[in-house]
Amino acid sequence: MKKISIACRVGSAADTFLNSTEFRYLTGYVNTTKHTSLVPSDYSVVHIPGQERHGLKLIEFPFHRNLWPEKWMSDFMGTEFEQLSNLFGAIGTELNEYFRSLPKA
Repeated sequence: MKKISIACRVGSAADTFLNSTEFRYLTGYVNTTKHTSLVPSDYSVVHIPGQERHGLKLIEFPFHRNLWPEKWMSDFMGTEFEQLSNLFGAIGTELNEYFRSLPKA
């Protein structure tokens, strides 16, 4: 879209989504579990005063020459999915704005 100068802001919003750490992690996770093996997870407990936490933690895994870090499942399924949803919504917003800007037929 950028190369042919059509809806550049839509393309930028899509690039932001596709290049986000959250999307790249999700891509690595899905492709690893789909084509290689399940990404291991362990039930973990952290006993650092003021930072106590427990739950499932995804173990680090390799994908496309990257070693993706361990991550709490609650962060992956909560905070990061919310961020992806917001980024995806931004694409829709820009797409709506683009279509509103077109001359009426």
